Amino acid sequence: MDPETNIMETLTYENCPIFKTNNLINFPYKIAGTTFTNSNELNSAIKSMVWFTYRSGFPVLQPENMKNKTDNSCNNSNFENYMSSYTSDSGWGCAVRVGQMLLAKTYLRLLEPKNDDNRRKELISRFLDNADPSSPFSFHNFVLTYAKSDQNYKIGTWLGPNNVCHCIKKLINTVPENINLPKINTFVCMDSTIVIPELPK
Repeated sequence: MDPETNIMETLTYENCPIFKTNNLINFPYKIAGTTFTNSNELNSAIKSMVWFTYRSGFPVLQPENMKNKTDNSCNNSNFENYMSSYTSDSGWGCAVRVGQMLLAKTYLRLLEPKNDDNRRKELISRFLDNADPSSPFSFHNFVLTYAKSDQNYKIGTWLGPNNVCHCIKKLINTVPENINLPKINTFVCMDSTIVIPELPK
């Protein structure tokens, strides 16, 4: 499967009811700081967003020390009482997908006005669902990054928003030098509280 197909399969609006009706109410809506007062503007804005959602059939997701094993046994705590590997995040990957969308939107804002189609596709390729270094923000890398930090975590278990934010902080600091992306300073707030003196300078 070529990268272009992977990219298009990662983007989907089919399960979102907002795209199936023109009878939206409760205007105005505000998205990413912009206010929308009618359905056409709102739909156009949402469709322009990078959209990551549940997927199936992606490359096998498993810890590094499980690769090359030929049997189905698993003594690793990451998979205890769970499947030995995953090829879908359906039902447990939602917070990671939201984190991916948040990060992609941040980069797109920083890349403006260079936000052309080729640059956009190049950015989205950094989120392709695999564990390759060329896709540092893939679903796989999010999950494996968190698994390394918590030996009790079982892959296939939902990650909370705070977990995902810490993964973002780690991943943006490990982007390979050959990937040209704007530098981002990340600060993860605890208990939904922003402590201004603790913010990065």
